[in-house]
Amino acid sequence: MAIEEIARKFLKIRRKRVRQFLSELFGSFLLAVIGIAGSHQGIYGETSSVHGALCGGLGVAIGIYASLGGSGGHVNPAVTIYAVLAGRLGNGFKENLCGFLVYVSAQIIGMFLGAAVVYGVFDGQSYEHLENGDLICLYATCPTEEFQLSTGEMFFDQIVGTLILLIFIEAIIDDKNLKPNPMNPLLIGLCATAVGLAFGNHGGGAINPSRDLGPRLFASLAFGAEAFTGEEGFNSEYFFWIPLLAPMIGGALGGCSYLLFIKAHWEEREKNEKDELDIEEEFGL
Repeated sequence: MAIEEIARKFLKIRRKRVRQFLSELFGSFLLAVIGIAGSHQGIYGETSSVHGALCGGLGVAIGIYASLGGSGGHVNPAVTIYAVLAGRLGNGFKENLCGFLVYVSAQIIGMFLGAAVVYGVFDGQSYEHLENGDLICLYATCPTEEFQLSTGEMFFDQIVGTLILLIFIEAIIDDKNLKPNPMNPLLIGLCATAVGLAFGNHGGGAINPSRDLGPRLFASLAFGAEAFTGEEGFNSEYFFWIPLLAPMIGGALGGCSYLLFIKAHWEEREKNEKDELDIEEEFGL
């Protein structure tokens, strides 16, 4: 009996929420490994902002591709919060709230585990010449020293960046706007790259609360409480709540913006037009 047959026969999970949890955990894990390992390349020499943004964006694409069928490939609580507002995680408030807790807990745990794996790869001589503040910022997002922004400016920065990401996601998955495309996860990753290039130098460009919180929790265990309390010049003072809260607001606003400006105004399809579209999608026309 082949390994896939054995897995399907003895390991198959039938509970939907458990499958969603594992899918989001797995996708988030992959996203974190690529993104955090990419930030570590600066240990060995100067890297451009393009390098970090590309690693982050491609990590998003890889995570979505891996988890798309199992859970929809959110890998970001900012995506999940709008899915709850839109009622996509179940019927009624309780089911959507349950889905939110399942998705977000899986995303945070997956990111935490991704950080742990990267730590195992790079720990040792790679870290000898770095101080705690530098190390923490390899895992979690941090304000850059070049831009001395106020708390309000960094908070708004994260809202705007996540708002753009969610508008793009809603536009690309709206079948009245674009036909379904297997390249969508890659395009979403490139959108995340664009946001990182545009806003990353301000507050680290998290636009994903779990991408910051999961690795930050790991960094607090590995390098100390400074991961949350911060220190002057690195990580700011108590910066952690900004990438935790602001992207959630940006995600909700971004999804609602696309709904109010575009999605709510589509004409209803006639039945024969919908049938033709279904046939085209089925046969890849």
